[in-house]
Amino acid sequence: MRSGDLFAMRSDDDSPLGWFRLGMAMQDSWLELTRRGISVQPVGVSLLVYRYRKEALRNVFRFSPKQQMRLDRANRFFSEQYSIDLLKPCLVFRAGFGPRIQNLSSRRKPGVTPIKS
Repeated sequence: MRSGDLFAMRSDDDSPLGWFRLGMAMQDSWLELTRRGISVQPVGVSLLVYRYRKEALRNVFRFSPKQQMRLDRANRFFSEQYSIDLLKPCLVFRAGFGPRIQNLSSRRKPGVTPIKS
């Protein structure tokens, strides 16, 4: 992506309904950004860090030590670089202007008949 950056959508509501609403807000934003010609790419590691940190609070570790080290590093990155607290519901995504796509449809051109064998 050219001239892109990371963005986050956060919520204080950690209930299933709160996550659902956060997802709907992300979907609405994604559609609007795309309509304006801005490319969007979700950053899924933020969800893994959230899960890992929630499990750590209960002393439940489903990740290997190597995975835990990587998730700790990702958590520090989001915290230090973007002041994002991944212990709260948060959806992170990249957005920016990517290359223009010339052919948006794979449909046949009018007047072209496929050859049948």
